Amino acid sequence: MEPTSDLSKFRNLNNDESNVEAVVPIAEELRRLLSSIRDYTNRIFNEPTGTLSATQLKLLNKVQKAIENMGGQIDNLFQMTSLATGSVVLMPGPIDLLHCIDEAVTQARISLSKKELALRMDFPEQIPLLEGTREPVIQIVSNLITNAVGASPNGEEVILAARVQEVEGAKFLFFTVSDAGEGVPPEDLSRVFQPIGLADDPIQGLGASTEGLSIVKNLCKVLDGRVWFDSEVGIGSTFTILMPAAEPASPSSNE
Repeated sequence: MEPTSDLSKFRNLNNDESNVEAVVPIAEELRRLLSSIRDYTNRIFNEPTGTLSATQLKLLNKVQKAIENMGGQIDNLFQMTSLATGSVVLMPGPIDLLHCIDEAVTQARISLSKKELALRMDFPEQIPLLEGTREPVIQIVSNLITNAVGASPNGEEVILAARVQEVEGAKFLFFTVSDAGEGVPPEDLSRVFQPIGLADDPIQGLGASTEGLSIVKNLCKVLDGRVWFDSEVGIGSTFTILMPAAEPASPSSNE
């Protein structure tokens, strides 16, 4: 019998909204417990509890990394339940992409620092406001940065870029996140946005689970946007988001 992962079981609940909604309080309790574990490990690092051996420090660093990964999976779980029940709360209006990027980069700063990754931003002088909702956009950018950080070797560079294009009188914003990873093999290209289960084989060249990338695709659809990617083995991958722009334009500030 083929093994069934917990995530694939979750997807089978999508036709029963009450079952999906029952996942939310469980995820909230997991988030609370995870916050306590994070506080305990930070206290061990920061309070004078005695000298820690090199092995103990190594183990604690692994615990912190596991906490970060679990926190990301819990965020993905919340998004999966919202998408499954159609309860994503949208408050369309002009939003500043740069503010969303700042929030996502702040969340990823520890991971960037641990891998000694440089973050380069390549934006035009003027970036139009987006027609969208702030929280889903932050989640999209955060998941793409998480993937780029995980895919890139230590000491490399993650590039965030944006450009504006006008089509038939309407303005659109193209936002890209590029990594310096291994690149996705041709035979796996069709799997990148699939919500595969934990029992499935991982994809070379990705730095995050495809659950997170599947959520990116679905959130883009909800926001009337699109996402696609280009990848070359040995070079890396670039994920591109297309979203409708609004006026007026706001000045950008490159970091």
